[in-house]
Amino acid sequence: MRSAHLLEGIELIYKSPNYHEDIEIRYLSENTNDIKPNTCFICIKGSKVDSHELINNLSNDVVLIIATRELQTSIPYVIVKDTLEIIPLLATRFYHHPSKKLNLIGVTGTDGKTTTALIIKQLLDHFTPCAYIGTNGFKYLKHDYETTLTTPKSLSLNKYLSKLVEENIDYVSLEVSSQGLDTHRVDHLHFKVAIFTNLNHEHLDFHETIEKYFSAKAKLFQMLDKNAYAIINLDSPFADDLIKLTKGKVITYGKNLNSDYWITNIRPDFPNTYFDLIVKDKAYTNISLSLFGDYNVYNAVASLACLDSLGFELTEIIPYLKNIKNIEGRMVNLELGQPFKVIVDFAHTPYA
Repeated sequence: MRSAHLLEGIELIYKSPNYHEDIEIRYLSENTNDIKPNTCFICIKGSKVDSHELINNLSNDVVLIIATRELQTSIPYVIVKDTLEIIPLLATRFYHHPSKKLNLIGVTGTDGKTTTALIIKQLLDHFTPCAYIGTNGFKYLKHDYETTLTTPKSLSLNKYLSKLVEENIDYVSLEVSSQGLDTHRVDHLHFKVAIFTNLNHEHLDFHETIEKYFSAKAKLFQMLDKNAYAIINLDSPFADDLIKLTKGKVITYGKNLNSDYWITNIRPDFPNTYFDLIVKDKAYTNISLSLFGDYNVYNAVASLACLDSLGFELTEIIPYLKNIKNIEGRMVNLELGQPFKVIVDFAHTPYA
């Protein structure tokens, strides 16, 4: 990709004398240890490290630097107002807008992101291959890669999505964290479905107030266009505010009688849970879920609503809930022949 195309429409405060519009860009990076031939390096001033200070460590493979201040370097560079804000645009442009070629499902909320996103993957895999990106890694087909962030940075995320397009994977279930939203990691992505599980007083060390925390989560729903679906837990006190601000087609779920997917008659029977579901005046009774607890029923029903909105038949999806595999680190029941119960759970909150 030529530098002129990569930087099209971006305000350049300064261009070094040796910059020109025909620089060939073959790779984007913000990590000095991740450099390939013809790399465009993007400087980020982080809370601990300012990569503007590391440019002398860059190899000759770097052909362009994007920065926010003047540099002492022989490598062509440009200055922009905020590199953190433009990275998502650069990433989506460089990788040819992969999210527009996928059915991208974003799951956000304080609790239930990992479980809901993985239930969606497991259910969709019965019909068509689905990828998962989140706390438990990057998974698709037989591939399973570790990730360091719940929502990867935009360069990595768009690279993953581009890979999925190449592999002819049509569906992606993505955990979308509030930090990821606030730090622009999912900016310029095209979501087909967004799911809101819940919101409570976690992560206020980062967001400071519950209002700011909600505003971060709300960004996902403000990104939706009129053809996308906003699946919202109607039992949350924040549901009405989300419904008002999104342009997406709203679908609700919960124990609230006004829910589009009305959950009722939950019957825990460890390690399983049974429940009834009313959808459009049709009752689905005695549904068997191989995960334990009310909160997992919410996660499962959000997943059902997601697949239903994407055109899959509930009557075909529901039977697979009884075979959902344990979500790693989430209420995993260990049966090793011992005369007592052993449960492994390292979720951060009681309802994750």
